[in-house]
Amino acid sequence: FDIAWDEAENDFTEQYIMLASMAAISGGRRAINLLSAIYIEKHLSVKILNPIEAEEITEWLREESGRRITAIKETTRKQIRECLANGFENNKGWQQLRVELRRIIASPVRAEMIARTELSWAYSEYNLKVYREAGVQMVQWLVTDDLRCCDACRVMNGQVFPINQCPALPKHPRCRCCYLPVI
Repeated sequence: FDIAWDEAENDFTEQYIMLASMAAISGGRRAINLLSAIYIEKHLSVKILNPIEAEEITEWLREESGRRITAIKETTRKQIRECLANGFENNKGWQQLRVELRRIIASPVRAEMIARTELSWAYSEYNLKVYREAGVQMVQWLVTDDLRCCDACRVMNGQVFPINQCPALPKHPRCRCCYLPVI
């Protein structure tokens, strides 16, 4: 099980890094565009921002993804163990267990939740990196204020934090919040 899982995890890691790199680049470009617009609007001298380097993002994600993917892996392994133990206790056959395990391993809902959350994390982290490089000291929490916005995020809307002490985003799975620079 562990050998097969490790092989699948390597494939997952490469796919994760590719997709998260695209999200991080998008977040970095958005941050640069936003900062440039703010500097121009406020008639400030524009701080020259380093171009976004795909190799730098990929290396950064390789370091961070190990920690994040391990948490996903352990959650999934725990679900598999519980499913197998429950199957044994309830005398379920392999065919029934296969159906139940497929829900855990190939769950489209779980895959969607992980994809949204992890890409949001990469986007937000690279946004903050660009803000820091531009000399931004404070950031403001912004929600997507619609019917899907949760109360935990809604109460954070508009709050301002020192950039090095801001709460991590995403706040929860499927979180759509972001930070804006305060200049």
